Amino acid sequence: MTTDKFVEDYLERNIICDLLSGRMSLIHEYGENKYNDGKDEIEQVIRKLLKSGEEPDIIAQKADVPLEKLLKIKERNNLEEE
Repeated sequence: MTTDKFVEDYLERNIICDLLSGRMSLIHEYGENKYNDGKDEIEQVIRKLLKSGEEPDIIAQKADVPLEKLLKIKERNNLEEE
């Protein structure tokens, strides 16, 4: 790590490493949350399209989602074609 190279004092180095690792954990968690929110938005759009009567294979192409995953979303939400 960079702190090993520039900070000679053992205690200061450990404090800096602890602070940096905490920040990195928060950044990682933020990234995961944003990724999961994006997945939720795609699923909401898929549900709306299924409810509107759009064909699953067309939705899969438009959303760039495997048809199997789309059918699982459909099944999980009890969305039957009308």
